[in-house]
Amino acid sequence: MDADPIKLTGVSYVVLGLLSRLGHATSYELKRVASETTDNFWPSPRATLYTEPARLEEAGYVTAETEATGRRRRSYTLTDAGRAALDAWLVSSESADPVMYDEAPVKLFFGAEASDVVPGRRQWHLEQIAMLHTMLEGVVAAGGDRAVEYVMAYGLAVNISIVDALDAVARGDRGAIAERAADLLSGG
Repeated sequence: MDADPIKLTGVSYVVLGLLSRLGHATSYELKRVASETTDNFWPSPRATLYTEPARLEEAGYVTAETEATGRRRRSYTLTDAGRAALDAWLVSSESADPVMYDEAPVKLFFGAEASDVVPGRRQWHLEQIAMLHTMLEGVVAAGGDRAVEYVMAYGLAVNISIVDALDAVARGDRGAIAERAADLLSGG
């Protein structure tokens, strides 16, 4: 079956990517695996992960098989069209702009003191660094999946950068931030 052209979203690609890695999965399994993997850097609304596979099935990007007995769960599998769409997306240089949802800068914007906001947010990022570092060591020790290693390293770098920024904010050191920005913009 050829795929009907539909607008593929970020969630579409999460579903296609997870099915590519898993082989087949129910919506519940997709949500569970996403919560342990992609949700750490690209959260998907729970309800959307339950409905997206059916939309992709209708368009021909996945097939579904329903259990004959029992709970009659639907298990989804990637089609050739789904694989082609995923492959095209993976090699595309275009990506949606990142979105940051962080309440701490909103509080700062509306007048909260850095001394009230920064310590808790900094601690949270340190915990993320510890978790990602431990996970990365485990992946590397197990012979590693390069894609997972890249994502862990990316997550570590982002969290480390945020801790550095929070430290500068806590010190009131706007000069250091402006200096680093100028350095990056000049190719440094």
